[in-house]
Amino acid sequence: MLFVVVWHSIQLATTENVGSAAWTRVTGGFLTFAVPVFLIISGYLMQLSLASGQQPWKKFGIHKLRRIGFPLLVWSAIYIVLSNLLLGWPLLTWNNLWLLFTGYIHLWYLFVLLQLLFLHNWLVPQIRKYGAGRILLIAASISGVFYLFSSLLLVWTGNDHHWFEWHLGKFFPGWAVFYFWGIYLAAVPSVMPRLQRHTLWLFLLVLASFSLFYTALSHEVETYGDFVRLYFLISGLPFQLAASTLVLVLCRKWEERAGKLFILSAETGRDTFGIYLIHVVYIYILGLLWSGLGLTKGPFISTLTAIAVWYASIYTVRFCRNRHIPIPL
Repeated sequence: MLFVVVWHSIQLATTENVGSAAWTRVTGGFLTFAVPVFLIISGYLMQLSLASGQQPWKKFGIHKLRRIGFPLLVWSAIYIVLSNLLLGWPLLTWNNLWLLFTGYIHLWYLFVLLQLLFLHNWLVPQIRKYGAGRILLIAASISGVFYLFSSLLLVWTGNDHHWFEWHLGKFFPGWAVFYFWGIYLAAVPSVMPRLQRHTLWLFLLVLASFSLFYTALSHEVETYGDFVRLYFLISGLPFQLAASTLVLVLCRKWEERAGKLFILSAETGRDTFGIYLIHVVYIYILGLLWSGLGLTKGPFISTLTAIAVWYASIYTVRFCRNRHIPIPL
């Protein structure tokens, strides 16, 4: 979640085209592992939950829609109203209706997660019958084709001003490989210890794959002037998979040591969802403040923004919880 806040803060505190500066090209490309990590962990934990069998659809659906779908609708509505009032745009449009149900700005992740959760519950019998490995292979093939199609479409049609990622990127095929990789790690417990024994090789794979990814991002920015594709470049898929896996492996090693810093991090973990939902409100506020002060945007402002947003979000979530304020955090 910290990486998500950092990236959104960078997007605020840069020039109009985020990819135009070399430092944002490096950080933007590198931080694309954050969403895959969330999806891997989601698949991992959900597989443990569903290991005993498929859950009844009514109970499963009501729980997931209440826990994830309701905050998605409420906070999409909040951000739609806030954004359009600030920018002077009309509220009642077909585009805003689309954004309401599929997630405004960063909330698209919840829409993707809901799709994968329901798909997972439906596939429980197939996972038990055919094994998680075969299902992972199918998911990897679907995501690979999606990434390849996205990359080819960029070459064929040029700059679509983020249309592909902001619309088709809200559907599960592009993200399936990460979620089902998490399922595989939970279903085959022997894999994680093997990965832990080869951390160095995994780290070298991350470096090599990022070099390839960064070269592709640089070419994209030089050709189209911006990150038209940040996530769905075929050259980025190996890096995102390797980097998110490395983060998970390192976290498991950290967990095994169970030091004071890990315990503090684990205790802060319950604030994560609330931080995710609310942090862009503070980014909006700081964006107006920086513009009003006429400050030069760049790495310093990005760092300052990330720190301020992180702590403001944490304390807002904790304040609401301690005061029993009934808002969907």
